[in-house]
Amino acid sequence: MKTAILYGALVTIVLCLPKKDIHMKILEKEDEHDNQLEEKLRSITIEKKHADVFLKRTNTLGLWEECREGCSYEEVREVIEPPRQFSSRDLSDYANRRKRGKDTKGRIQLPNKDKLQDRVGKMKIKNSGYILFMILLLCLFRECFSVSYRNLDTFLKNITGGQNINLRPVLDHKSKVYIYMFFHLIYIQEFNEVKGKLTFTGYFNVSWVDQTLSWNSTENGIEQFTLQEHIIWKPSFVLGNPYDGVKLIYKDENVIRVQSNGVVTWTTGDNYEVFCNADVSRYPFDTQICKLEILPWGYTNDEIVVVPIFDFVVQEWYNPQKTWDLIGSSVTKREDLQLLTFTMSLKRNPMFFVLNLILPICVMIILNIFVFLLPPESGERVGYAVTVLLAIAVFLTISFDNLPATSSPRISSISLLLFADVCISGIIVVMVIVSLKFYHQEDRYPVSTFMRGFVNVSRRLRCQVCCCMRKREKYNEKENEEEIKWTDVGKEIDLVCGISIIVVICIVNALYIIDVIVGLPVFD
Repeated sequence: MKTAILYGALVTIVLCLPKKDIHMKILEKEDEHDNQLEEKLRSITIEKKHADVFLKRTNTLGLWEECREGCSYEEVREVIEPPRQFSSRDLSDYANRRKRGKDTKGRIQLPNKDKLQDRVGKMKIKNSGYILFMILLLCLFRECFSVSYRNLDTFLKNITGGQNINLRPVLDHKSKVYIYMFFHLIYIQEFNEVKGKLTFTGYFNVSWVDQTLSWNSTENGIEQFTLQEHIIWKPSFVLGNPYDGVKLIYKDENVIRVQSNGVVTWTTGDNYEVFCNADVSRYPFDTQICKLEILPWGYTNDEIVVVPIFDFVVQEWYNPQKTWDLIGSSVTKREDLQLLTFTMSLKRNPMFFVLNLILPICVMIILNIFVFLLPPESGERVGYAVTVLLAIAVFLTISFDNLPATSSPRISSISLLLFADVCISGIIVVMVIVSLKFYHQEDRYPVSTFMRGFVNVSRRLRCQVCCCMRKREKYNEKENEEEIKWTDVGKEIDLVCGISIIVVICIVNALYIIDVIVGLPVFD
């Protein structure tokens, strides 16, 4: 509107006032300059060569065709050259004026003073019409702008002046107010498994019909407007599962949009903290189910009815979180309390924990097995086994911050796996010490019958498993002939312990994988 007023004022200045001044100056200066040239030309004699040049100069005025065939040198003296400082349009008007001003002899005569004044008067009348039109246009623009603003200001005062924000916006007090709501999730800030706290950012879109604020928009042109939320009635909602204390879902600086049909839209957002009981049994491949509960505060079922617009959490402007993926959502309602429950399924991204926690432990436990391949004579077997055990213990201490420090509803599978790996590493150290004890036993002590039987059984099993090329009978005959020594006992112990540890490690890791994928009821 202000732009239209400025544009109208600019058009008035350019088209009206300057144009009048230009025409007045042209006519007045033409009269003065023509009289001076007339007197000057009558006082001199024009030669032929100068007359030709002068006649060609008049071609700009359209007079060359008239004078080249029948004009005398005396008549040339009456040709008036127009001022050069005028534009081509002014020169054309000047030429037309000269043509209309010819006398009966074909000579050009100057306009007299009466004609000049008459033309100036007509210009004044024409320019006055322009000025009157533009002034009227400016007044209309100013009037439209002022009336629209005054109408809106008066309308807002009238429609909200008698509002009682403590009363529900219904004409019949027994009627219910239907509240339509949906939740828009923007960002998941943090999920603390130990504290069971989920922190996220989002906003609620709440709509209802205010029967006291409807109007006919065709009468005043007002379709909708915004108000501060404390000016009119609005419902109160509270978090049903807050992490710390009772918390309402709105702030004082929010605004409310009101439409002409009485529909009121209230958008309120904040950072919300809710309680979420974490289940870390399958960490770091776990999926958490967290809920956001909203219920009316201070109203009964006979006063308001809460209706969810969507059966899911809106994610139009959702920003994905690096640790958690939102894989699903739902909305349910509890009729007796008008309680809306927004359920969100969060799946953890496990790649970081796999690369920095699970794989290093698996590598170290595999290194433990190779202790049985070291020769007993090297003297490094015990040192190697103890070093690997200490490495696992130090690594667990460093990675303790990445482990969920909770056992509710049960301890995590990864914690059980790490505990089993530490126990296996400790058992390997004991096995290495026992094996070296028998291997370095002095030969002056005879091998006991039990140890002989252990060695024989171990050899038979190894022969059957390995499918020896020798026949069973020949092997038994050679077995009876050979003498079993303590070094043989130590070697068989290494072999049996190594195979047993490999089997145990495979079983433990298989149980962990099964528990993560489908879950084992024995651990629940």
